[in-house]
Amino acid sequence: MKASNYASAGNAREWSKGKFIKLLISILLLLIGSAFLGATRLSGVVFCVLLNIVMLVFLVTIGQQRTALMPGLVIVVPTIILSWVGYATNSYSVLLGHDVLIVSFCIFAAYQVICDVLDDRQVTQDTILGAVCAYLLAALAWAYVYSMIQLVDAGSICFVTTNAGNGKLLPGPSSFYDDIYFSFVTMTTLGYGDLIPISAPARTAAYLQAVFGQFYLAVLVARLVALHIIQMKQNQL
Repeated sequence: MKASNYASAGNAREWSKGKFIKLLISILLLLIGSAFLGATRLSGVVFCVLLNIVMLVFLVTIGQQRTALMPGLVIVVPTIILSWVGYATNSYSVLLGHDVLIVSFCIFAAYQVICDVLDDRQVTQDTILGAVCAYLLAALAWAYVYSMIQLVDAGSICFVTTNAGNGKLLPGPSSFYDDIYFSFVTMTTLGYGDLIPISAPARTAAYLQAVFGQFYLAVLVARLVALHIIQMKQNQL
């Protein structure tokens, strides 16, 4: 009995090694793939597939944590269903509900990953990859927040063009990639200025994301550096 328990514990530790690499690859495939998808129906199918892969890979990643697996299933299953129903029907209420569920999934997934990262007592490759996954998931959540805002009020985010020195506002994001782009530019406080929030909800979401992005990097990097310093001192003893 003890031997089997030791074996199962060893298998769990082996399984946990590199568990975030698959999640990171799936997220990157979604983010990079969205850049090459147009507005055709086939592109919509590909995007839904990539999004579903991210959610399923996350479920596999937390598969050993039963307390997190059940809530994850409760969020992921209806989200996958609504993603395909929304694609097929293009219904306003279905798309809005889908976006709400996606935001919930991204927040839940980022929270679980951050908790796993903060539980580490040593800075490993998994720790760094987990921190990156949480950051990307948070940015993806905000992208869907902007998508919801645009769905309710199409003029909330606008493109800025310059003709002969005169600024001109054009209708906002026409594809979800534009929402992703705006989200990451805002989260990193890069601020190119080609997309700007116009409505109060969009501006509120933008400055809250900028604050979150700065605090995330400051707090998490400080945590990882502190752990690394402690680890180095322990190795020197």
